Amino acid sequence: MNNRLYKDAQKHLEKGDYDGAFARAFEILRDEASLKPSQIEDLFDILSYCFESWTHEKSRRISDEEQVQLVSIAEKFADTGAHASFLFYLALNAYAREDYLSAEKLMSRSVAIVNSNLIEYKSSFLHNTELYIDALCWQSKFDQAISACEDWLRLANEELVENDIFTATIHKKLADIYAAQGKAAEAEEHLKRCIWLHENEACLLCSDAQSAIQAYASFLDGQGRSEEASKQRELLPVDAR
Repeated sequence: MNNRLYKDAQKHLEKGDYDGAFARAFEILRDEASLKPSQIEDLFDILSYCFESWTHEKSRRISDEEQVQLVSIAEKFADTGAHASFLFYLALNAYAREDYLSAEKLMSRSVAIVNSNLIEYKSSFLHNTELYIDALCWQSKFDQAISACEDWLRLANEELVENDIFTATIHKKLADIYAAQGKAAEAEEHLKRCIWLHENEACLLCSDAQSAIQAYASFLDGQGRSEEASKQRELLPVDAR
């Protein structure tokens, strides 16, 4: 590996110059034949930091050509946590530029890597799956999204304590998907479960709980059940009703 370029990439990363770090890491990756797997992982880590920063700051989007080259390089190496993380942040970048098909494909691959190594990467699977589901929903692939949510929920119930508050996020996502399909009964079931989980943890005042209560109240209004909707809003702080 070109050690000079690598050290230069690290220096740019430390200074917060993500464009400079990306350019140097990408240049090294193009000479992939000379790289060891551990070096590839180090470069993936640098690029992941760049993607995360760009997405958060909305400061840069990689081009389609850059994405194709990076995915091609990544797929030639063993499936590791660094590989999955790299694809995740690459998917975030695609998602930010509204390329939902690419985001779906990248996240699907990332989730598959993590899912095949759950003992080591199960935490990543639990927290990274939402982007994959969102990408499916943006393309109206609701049946696939529901299936992915059910896998997500099943693993969460296996790996976390019973009724863990994390699963409220999954139930809210399922409620949104069923509502988009016009399946009111299923949507209501998951909204009620989401709110119950927050109530069970005595955190009805947290932002996620308030969002779920507002969503359920709006759902009830849409069903012509205004009295029930009003009772839900009574759970909210006065300034949030």
